[in-house]
Amino acid sequence: MKPLSRPAVRRVHRILLSIERLEDRLVPGETMGAMLLFAAGPAADGAVPAQELMLDDSLPVSTDCLALPADGDAFAVPIATVQTIQDGEQRAETPSDRDTSPGAGEQGLDLLPSTEEALWAALPRTTLSGSFGDFFATAPLGAASANAPALFPGVPGSSAPGRADGPSATIPPSTSQAGPAAVPEAAPAVGGTAEPLLHVKAQSSTGPNGYSRDQIRHAYHLDQISADGTGQTIAIVDAYNAPKILSDVRTFNTQFGLPQFNTNTPGDPTLKVVNQTGGSNLPRTDAGWALEISLDVEWAHAIAPKANILLVEARSNSFSNLFAAVDYAAAHAQVVSMSWGGSEFSSESAYDYHFNKTGVTFTAASGDWGTGVIYPAASPNVVAVGGTTLPLDSSGNLLPGSSETAWSGSGGGISAYESEPPYQSTFANTSKRGVPDVSYDADPATGFSVYDSTSYYGQSGWFVVGGTSAGAPQWAALVALANEGRSTPLSSNSLASSPVYSAAGSAVYASNYRDITAGSNGSGPNTTATTGYDFVTGLGSPLADGIVPYLHSL
Repeated sequence: MKPLSRPAVRRVHRILLSIERLEDRLVPGETMGAMLLFAAGPAADGAVPAQELMLDDSLPVSTDCLALPADGDAFAVPIATVQTIQDGEQRAETPSDRDTSPGAGEQGLDLLPSTEEALWAALPRTTLSGSFGDFFATAPLGAASANAPALFPGVPGSSAPGRADGPSATIPPSTSQAGPAAVPEAAPAVGGTAEPLLHVKAQSSTGPNGYSRDQIRHAYHLDQISADGTGQTIAIVDAYNAPKILSDVRTFNTQFGLPQFNTNTPGDPTLKVVNQTGGSNLPRTDAGWALEISLDVEWAHAIAPKANILLVEARSNSFSNLFAAVDYAAAHAQVVSMSWGGSEFSSESAYDYHFNKTGVTFTAASGDWGTGVIYPAASPNVVAVGGTTLPLDSSGNLLPGSSETAWSGSGGGISAYESEPPYQSTFANTSKRGVPDVSYDADPATGFSVYDSTSYYGQSGWFVVGGTSAGAPQWAALVALANEGRSTPLSSNSLASSPVYSAAGSAVYASNYRDITAGSNGSGPNTTATTGYDFVTGLGSPLADGIVPYLHSL
């Protein structure tokens, strides 16, 4: 069995996640279950054997039908279509059979067609080439399976006995899913859905291998301030459920000497988990989002250890459900962190009202695919957080001769649809909104220690995680530290002025920000970090001993 590179694995997972919007539109009597066949590419560093892929029951599409050859050069991934049970017969639908008009916050569903030829057309070579290796030309599914006769029961040319239960996938610890040496990944195709913006550096371990809380506190001067978030509530908005988050964060807290949640001891913080409307009926589990939730909760807590955390889990990753979760979060917290996003769409400004809340600051990850803008980071009512590479020694000092530089995956650029807010005009000086606003460590090669016991590609335990999603909750925690003791909490909804841009005034800039002046996130204009504001790292990374007191005093 030929192996797949880790970027290829992530790309397959991204396809499966995008199908969630189709699943959301199913009605009673409908099922999902078509399949798509790929050829595996040549062996590469950090590759994962194909028979060890996608055997996670928490994925949005059932993999019960997954079967893989004992030898050969192909693997298969289930891709959803809609089958309607009608008068006792199954009828496969195509997009023309079904209403695909957009719902709230959606551009449209772009349903995958059910014909074999159209399945191939729906995923063109330009989208999936490179790390996937060669396809079976552009043959339809039936023809492809004829070249690999041991794949699927019920598919022409197939005689597989059913699902292959292989061992858990093992990712060599030297392999990164992203970063300067990684194969570039395509941005997600979004028609009303969002993705978690995280990257896992290596296989899980029994102890933390990424940065510790003390290293990050020292690197960003958090160890030089006394604020701890007392009296503040940070809302974390994500999709799906992390079923073990309470026990996972307890393990994280024990490891790094942090206060435990929900002890009923006066002054100790609380962690409350609700669905998108504030109820206790939580959504189903998704492994990728569960790891994102662990990252968000654990590291918001690491930065503001006495702040309460409200975790709001949306029913799915559709924008409509995520925005409902945002609305609930904004009504119950002073800061809202959103470590997810999707491609910009022409009507996005119509949804900016979700972030126009006085007394609430919204933070959002800027994206992990290099140059380019995503939503909701593009909203001018949101503090968009870009990514850096932060090389530290064991004490949290920058390595000798090194500096914090732009991460190659940091999302950024000029919005196609959002107008430039006045607060940004003297910094970006364009007619459209510039992204990001600020930056934070995001490179998985300089990633964070995260504990997650929900199986992720067969792995559980301690992970090293990066991505711009790591910065969004930590910037939210910084705002909570600044809000501590203020008579009114900061807001990010004013287009006339912005606290983080006020903190970048010439007289105070060097005290409040570490200017990121090296590195890039692509080629072409607006892709290189420069002195002052740029479209890769924004204003720069925080120096907490300067910016937290400054924001507190506004």
